Amino acid sequence: MEYRLNKNCGDMVAIPALVLRRLATLTPAQLAVVLAILRDGEVRGADLLREFAANKAVAHELSSPQKLDNVLNYWAGAGLLEPVAPTVTSPAVAPATPQRTPKPPRLSAREIAAAAATDKQVGVLITESQNLFGTPLNEGDGNLLASLYLQDHLPVDMILTGIAHFVARGKRNVKYIARALLSWRESGIRTGADAERYLAILAQREIFAQEAAKLLGIPADSLTAGECTMVARWYEEYGYDAQMISAAVQRAGDKNNVRYISAMLKKWHAKGYRTPREIEDLGAANVQAKSREVTPENDFMLRRIGKVPQFRKEEDR
Repeated sequence: MEYRLNKNCGDMVAIPALVLRRLATLTPAQLAVVLAILRDGEVRGADLLREFAANKAVAHELSSPQKLDNVLNYWAGAGLLEPVAPTVTSPAVAPATPQRTPKPPRLSAREIAAAAATDKQVGVLITESQNLFGTPLNEGDGNLLASLYLQDHLPVDMILTGIAHFVARGKRNVKYIARALLSWRESGIRTGADAERYLAILAQREIFAQEAAKLLGIPADSLTAGECTMVARWYEEYGYDAQMISAAVQRAGDKNNVRYISAMLKKWHAKGYRTPREIEDLGAANVQAKSREVTPENDFMLRRIGKVPQFRKEEDR
């Protein structure tokens, strides 16, 4: 039996595109929480915990305020939520500038050895890391990786996934990898599965960039970070393929640069054009002379990587 949407089903709630693009990868708790927040228009942690306490599908993921915070942190990293500064009454005298809390020192070899005696994951992390590097780790590197797990609370599978990725790209410096993994966490990547999905998106976007560059007749490595993000939008947001991009390039003539093509494809998408056949009879009026400038303020794709992975040139990815 086939179905269609009942237009008289009641009030509709707008769902942001950044949520819809993640539907296939969301956990039940992440989906339930975001729908409840969009329904209510605000975040009420205690109410969310009470609402889902009896829901067997998500109760184990929302069994404590800390677990709910993990879900909320995910959506904050994705860019859907933002921190709310506490309301403070203006004091008579301006307070002194708060001092930044110093980061605690990394764990010592003795502390790590003591932890390894009761936590087998420490030994697994060191052994598998050495296998990935193809060489024994020195004490400093081993301590740093163990500290990521014991002190920064990064999951072992996430650390190993990151090491495998960077080693494959020829980046073997453990301090470099550690900084990258911590930046992943700040972007909303919390588990090994999150890391694998993120890396899969990056790999697919590299394929998109290579294909688009070939159609434009330019080297793929000449694309800027902003241009790579625009190219990704052609495929991911507009749903276009090489045929539509090729049609746009042909119509652009000597203006076949990324911004001009992006403006044209955006206009086609707004008009609902899906195939080259639909635009064969269009005249020159269909071509937009200049694309909107893409900035972090007017385009969510260029904001934090928690929304979608950003493209960076000569930086860790």
